Amino acid sequence: MAAGRHAEAITALRKALSLDSSKLRTRNNLGFALAATEQDEAALRVFRAGGDAVAARSNLAMAQEIRGAIATAKASYAAVLAADPDHLTAVEALRRLSRTPDKQTPTEVSSPPEEAPQ
Repeated sequence: MAAGRHAEAITALRKALSLDSSKLRTRNNLGFALAATEQDEAALRVFRAGGDAVAARSNLAMAQEIRGAIATAKASYAAVLAADPDHLTAVEALRRLSRTPDKQTPTEVSSPPEEAPQ
């Protein structure tokens, strides 16, 4: 998504969800767009509306990592592991992020997650 276009995406995705709230991909995209604009609580609510609290927290952690908020992402992945100690995505992410400085710009994030769980 082009820089500065997140607000437009958020508006369009909210409208799309108002027309059909069953679209999980649309809900995930909205959550990632909200997290990209540092609206983490709103993003988490959107992800949770998809049904699974652990997956919601994992999606938020991925979005934070992509945004470059590494310390915040680490805390979110740790919360995922507190709820589900065998959550492979969180285990791998924390292993990868243990070698990453806590502050990065989004373009510096190495090995971003391939795709959010759905």
